[in-house]
Amino acid sequence: MAGYLLCRGDISKNEFIYLIIASISFYVFGLVTNDIADIREDRESSPRRPLPAGDISISSASYASLILILLALGFAFLTGAGTFTVGLVILAAIVGYNFLSTRGSLFPGPLLLSLCRLLNIMLGVTAAGNELFRPVMLMTLLVCETLFILGVSVAASVENKPDKAYTVSGAIIICFSHLIFIAGAMLSVEKIITYAGELPPAVKLGILIWAISVVISLKTTLRWFTNKKSGILSSDIGALIRNLIFIQAAACAFGGFIYPAIWICLLIIPCYILSKFFYQS
Repeated sequence: MAGYLLCRGDISKNEFIYLIIASISFYVFGLVTNDIADIREDRESSPRRPLPAGDISISSASYASLILILLALGFAFLTGAGTFTVGLVILAAIVGYNFLSTRGSLFPGPLLLSLCRLLNIMLGVTAAGNELFRPVMLMTLLVCETLFILGVSVAASVENKPDKAYTVSGAIIICFSHLIFIAGAMLSVEKIITYAGELPPAVKLGILIWAISVVISLKTTLRWFTNKKSGILSSDIGALIRNLIFIQAAACAFGGFIYPAIWICLLIIPCYILSKFFYQS
């Protein structure tokens, strides 16, 4: 949504619906195949999850993943040739992360996972028709979100076996991603003020949203060093993933799009409610 709205500023095209279906299908395909790939580890560390518990068979999960990837690629194709091409690269990154990367290592797993997030933004950009009205904030969001997820992934790669070096590295990368964001936002604001002659409401909203995202990141990462377990908690991963909503909304606001920023911000409500019932990690 953020990639699409940063380029168009509205959702007047049918491609937006196709984009949402494709993006969700890619995401859930990644979740299902990740559980298939981690079945042996989950039998030891998370025996209550659906696959190791036997609630869902491997064959059923495999059929579901096939249907999901066909949906993802099909709707990406309906959106456009560029979106379909990005979808193929997303598929390669997902398969590489789930089946080819080594768990618990800095590379290439976290890099592939952060690449999936970058490509998901590009899915929206290509669906919008490559009308780069806000290239500065688009590039800022791409770099910031990639680094942010890289930091979360590095810290979360030892979720079950806390390692201080990984936790510190992840926290530093997350903080650095916010610094990158504010640098890009300042460049964008400078251009907007030069053009408009004043600070528009969208930018003021962006400052507020960005501040919220920083507070969430700092509060979460500081807890890694103060809790008795001295490591990242599963709830922390979910909180940081949900924080992407504020980061993406802030990018739209600094790009001058106030309503898209508000629309994306409102997604935190269902996400927060669902987090009380479903494991988000």
